Amino acid sequence: LTVTDVDTSDTVSSTVTKAVLTGATGGLVEADVKGLLTLTPATGLAANAGDSHNLGWQFNSGSQAFDFLGQGQVLTIAYTISVSDGHGGSATQQ
Repeated sequence: LTVTDVDTSDTVSSTVTKAVLTGATGGLVEADVKGLLTLTPATGLAANAGDSHNLGWQFNSGSQAFDFLGQGQVLTIAYTISVSDGHGGSATQQ
């Protein structure tokens, strides 16, 4: 994920705003999986007019088991990520 902000006085923050599950959910809901995706850095991404910055991400299911999925079954989790510079500049991408 790449973020660019030309106002160098801004600090950009990022957050996971939504998780949509489709397919064989096994009863899982958004609240169960939203926190499994983390972004780095979540805050403190300094703006630089001539540079793009990459957001790192990590999916960690921790103790959440997906062994309810049978052979050939698929669970898709589509995450929506939002970034904001705190001064009205923002972007959202799925």
